[in-house]
Amino acid sequence: MENELAVIEKANALDLFTTVKGLDPILQGIRREIDSFTPDTSTRKGRESIASIAAKVARSKTYLDGVGKELVDRLKEQPKLVDAERKRIRYTLDAWRDEVRKPLTEYEEGEKARVNAIKARIAYFHKAETIEYENSQAIRGAIGQVTGQTVDESYQEFTDEAQRARGSALDTLDRLLKASIRHEEQQAELDRLRREKEELAQKEREERQAREVKEREERMIREAGERAKREAEAKARKAVEDSMRREVEAKMALESAERKAKEDMEGREREHKAELERIETAARLEREHIAREERAKQEAQAEAERDERARQADKKHRTEVANEAAEALVAHADVEQAAARRIVNLIHKGKIPHVSIKF
Repeated sequence: MENELAVIEKANALDLFTTVKGLDPILQGIRREIDSFTPDTSTRKGRESIASIAAKVARSKTYLDGVGKELVDRLKEQPKLVDAERKRIRYTLDAWRDEVRKPLTEYEEGEKARVNAIKARIAYFHKAETIEYENSQAIRGAIGQVTGQTVDESYQEFTDEAQRARGSALDTLDRLLKASIRHEEQQAELDRLRREKEELAQKEREERQAREVKEREERMIREAGERAKREAEAKARKAVEDSMRREVEAKMALESAERKAKEDMEGREREHKAELERIETAARLEREHIAREERAKQEAQAEAERDERARQADKKHRTEVANEAAEALVAHADVEQAAARRIVNLIHKGKIPHVSIKF
C-alpha cells in the first residue's frame, strides 16, 4: 500500500457502496494502519513518516470518493436507457392496441355515422314545427312533405322516437293550418265588408253630387231666365214708351220705329241666347271644377279610412294573437292569467332572447 491505504476491486465496488456500512472493513483497515503507527517528531524521518501516513489517508479518501463518483456516473446513464426502452415499449404496445381495436373502432365510427344520419332525419320533423309559414298553402306543402316521410325499419332503434317526432310535427302543422285558414277567412271577410262599405259610400257620394250639380244648374238657369226676362221686359217697356213718344211726334216714323223695334227684339233674342250659352258654359266649368275637387277629397278621405281600418285590423289581430298566446300559457304551462299576459308582452317587446311571437 504505497499511495493509499485502501484498494477496491471494480467488480465488488457497487456492492460495497450500496450495502449499509459495506466500506467499514476498508475503513477499519485504514484505522488499524493509523493505530499501528507511532508518530515521532523528534527526528526528521519520524516527521516524514507522519506526513506520509497523513498523505496516504488523504489519498485513500480521494480514491474511495473517486470510485463512488464513477459508480454514480454509470448509474446516471441507466435511467436514460430505461426511459428509452420505456418509450419503445409504449409506442409498440400502443400500435398493437390500435391494431387489435381497429375493427371495434371502425364499427363504433360506423355506428356514430348511422345514428347521426337517423337523428338528422328525425330533426327534419322537429324543424317542420318551428318554421314560420307565409300562408295555408305553404303549410299544406309542409304537411305533404312530412306525410311523405315514412317511418319504417330504417330508423332501427330510433323508430319510436321518429314516429313521435313525425306525429308531433303533423299535429303542430295541422293546428297551424287551421289557424292560418281561420285568419285568411277573417281577412277575406274583412276585405269583403270593406269593399262593400266603400262601394256604398261611393254610391252615396255620387248621388249626392249629382243632386247638388242638378240643383245648381237648375238654379243658375232659372236665375238667368228671370234676369233675361226682366231685362227684356224693361227694354220692351222702354221701346214702347219711345215708340209712343215718337208716334206723337210723327206717324211717318212709325214704320221705321216698328222695323227698328223688330230688329232690336231679334238682337235681344240673340243676346239672350248668347247669355244663356255663357251661363251654361260657366255652369259646366263649375261642375267640372267641383267634381275634381270632390274626387280629390274623396280619394284622400278613402286613403285615410283605409289606413285607419288597416291599423285597427292589425291592432285587433295582434291583440287576438297575444290573447291566444297568453291563454295557451295558462292552459298548458299552469301560469296565471296576469303572469301569462306579462310574459307575452315581454316576448313581444324582445326582452326574452331567442323567443318571438308570430303575428
